[in-house]
Amino acid sequence: MSELIPHDPVNHMSVMRKKMDALFDELFSFGDFFASRLSGLDSGISIDVADKGTEFVVKAYLPGVDAKNLDIHVEEDAVIIKGYHSEETRQESQDYFLQEVRSGSFIRTIPLDALVLPEKSKARFKAGVLELTLPKSGTKRPQGVKLNIE
Repeated sequence: MSELIPHDPVNHMSVMRKKMDALFDELFSFGDFFASRLSGLDSGISIDVADKGTEFVVKAYLPGVDAKNLDIHVEEDAVIIKGYHSEETRQESQDYFLQEVRSGSFIRTIPLDALVLPEKSKARFKAGVLELTLPKSGTKRPQGVKLNIE
């Protein structure tokens, strides 16, 4: 036997609003939502950032990405990694034929805790791992100030 549930239009609207908010948060979050889904890469590509005292060493794990499809831009206080990924799979047999093509772009901005020297930075890419060496400038990064509201 089915159970009757009282109709509560206010609750239904609240639930719908929460679901719409979650949808828009996901669609307009940092990074390219659609490109990350198409490329098979998460827009938050896996990275490690190590502070070695006089320099930062950033490692980004980019399996299947070709070095010629990467664009690295180093600023004094951040690194921007952009790239394009394309993968093609093809299978044939006597009974079937399958071909899949996945491609898309990704971008990741990595803020740094100290200022670096962009012109002295170096990049290496080997076996799907991008390694950046970013020498620190010695100048401290300007700190923000908490403001009191009057």
